Amino acid sequence: MAAGRRRTVRALLALVGLMVLAQVVGWYATDRGGLVLIQELDRPADWAAASVLALTTAVMVGAKDATVKSLVLALVVVLAFVTIPLHQFAEVGWKVTERQQSPVHAERRLVVEQGLDMIDPVWMVYLEQGGGLGERRWHLGYFNGDSDASALVDAAWDGPDRIRLVQGGGQVEVIELAPDGSPRGSA
Repeated sequence: MAAGRRRTVRALLALVGLMVLAQVVGWYATDRGGLVLIQELDRPADWAAASVLALTTAVMVGAKDATVKSLVLALVVVLAFVTIPLHQFAEVGWKVTERQQSPVHAERRLVVEQGLDMIDPVWMVYLEQGGGLGERRWHLGYFNGDSDASALVDAAWDGPDRIRLVQGGGQVEVIELAPDGSPRGSA
């Protein structure tokens, strides 16, 4: 393989490594109340598609044998035809249905998003704090409406540093917030 093609293949493989690292960093920030800007990196389907494209390009540039190139290209096309419809079918389609500002801390907001998972409604509740590039987000709970008992009925501030989440079955979860705004638990 010529030196130029070898450099291109190495650069593409390094790019795949960076994409994997970006996904891991985004996932880590999402679970730990990290900056929203970094949480946006948590997009596994997008990173996987970009990685497959980069790896396919690396094979096309690096391989000399036309049979290898044809087999890899055929495999990628088959994968695309299988995974793209599955990805579209599994997409929840989140929409913000409620946003409440804290009664005391103006920079804190309780946010409820609702989506549809197959045929059942689902809710995601989180706490946002700050704004702009410094905005942080903590996930407080995920509720599946496959039964009335597990559906989210109410999410509200229960004081300056407390959030109350109520399910259809009457279960009440109160989440205390630390002075820095981070939750001391989740539902």
